[in-house]
Amino acid sequence: MEDVVSRPLRIVYLCACAQGGMLHYAQSLSGGAARGAQATVVVLGERGVLAGLPDGENLRAIAWSANAVCRKLLERYNPLFYRAIARTICGRYRPDVVHITAYVQGLAALVDALRARGVHVVYTVHDPRPHEERLTLWGRVFGWYQRAWQIPHALARCAAVHVHSNDHVAALTARYGASLAAATYVVPHGGGLTRRVAGGGTRAPELPARSAEPTMLFFGRIEPYKGLDDLLACMVDLQHRGIRCRLIIAGAGSIAASALKPASGRVTVINRFIDDTEIRGIFEASDLVVLPYRSATQSGVIPMAYAFGKPVVATRVGALPEMVVEGTTGALVRPNDPEALAGTLERLLRDADRLKRMGEAARLYVAEHFAWEGLAHDHLAVYQAVCKAPPERRHAVLMSR
Repeated sequence: MEDVVSRPLRIVYLCACAQGGMLHYAQSLSGGAARGAQATVVVLGERGVLAGLPDGENLRAIAWSANAVCRKLLERYNPLFYRAIARTICGRYRPDVVHITAYVQGLAALVDALRARGVHVVYTVHDPRPHEERLTLWGRVFGWYQRAWQIPHALARCAAVHVHSNDHVAALTARYGASLAAATYVVPHGGGLTRRVAGGGTRAPELPARSAEPTMLFFGRIEPYKGLDDLLACMVDLQHRGIRCRLIIAGAGSIAASALKPASGRVTVINRFIDDTEIRGIFEASDLVVLPYRSATQSGVIPMAYAFGKPVVATRVGALPEMVVEGTTGALVRPNDPEALAGTLERLLRDADRLKRMGEAARLYVAEHFAWEGLAHDHLAVYQAVCKAPPERRHAVLMSR
């Protein structure tokens, strides 16, 4: 490989999801890195979804087979397919670094194939602690295989492993061994909006007419660990306290809309994938974003809420307390405590002026602390360190940062 000191680094951000938050993450990180490196996002996905990707944002696509049987049997779980992806990436983009920004099924084969071609691999671990999810039997078996062999194998062979908080470092090393700490570095989750989200003008048809009553928003995947039943219980409690408010629940997941049992007509459930162009309207229809999670590692919803000028009420789980400034950008409550959550929401919903002040503080906070360009600069420092250091010194270089 040619000398990387005399030219900008060539970085490929590999995203195995062609829509939603993981794509936003890769796009935003690539955009932040573009001033200091030659950055490209390579997206792996189904052809129909890839066809809808926005033009002009330096996105490149590798499609799964259109045939579902081939996709499942010959690609998604096939190590040879991921070795072919590595060959394609190296042949087209000649990267110095491939940063895998989220999990892929063939992670170990992909990392090995990239390393064999002299590429330095960085991998972002979003969730060091597995979430409580409803899985099929195959999902449970493959999840065990991931945790028992594939993930530790891949982590041991990456030039660097990225997490979003010190809490994540502790969780990662507790699960996969203390020796991993030497290869791990922390850069927070960025905040801001992609161009398609920021410019979105599509109104979700399920949204109710704008009301003078304050509106809360739960946004993101709807899964058991996110505590939506606690939030719905709060809606009943708030009504008993004389608080007239509305709640929007927006996102797909394993919990059906019928199982959410809205407490009243004041709850709107949009139980489907939310298109990028609809996100702006949903956030602008709300005054406050609520994350009643029972467990979590981190959340991209918080910096997105801040970018829209919305304060956040979140539970004290995972790294969420590191993202919410108590009394300034939002509030923190104990998990699994609907009564405490209702009390906090009551105080905020009774004070519209305070909510507006907190929203403005949140907008300023995300711009100051979670701007993608600044965070990408920290990533670039790691990329440069691992590219310049001899293999036996890479982890020592990371520890000295």
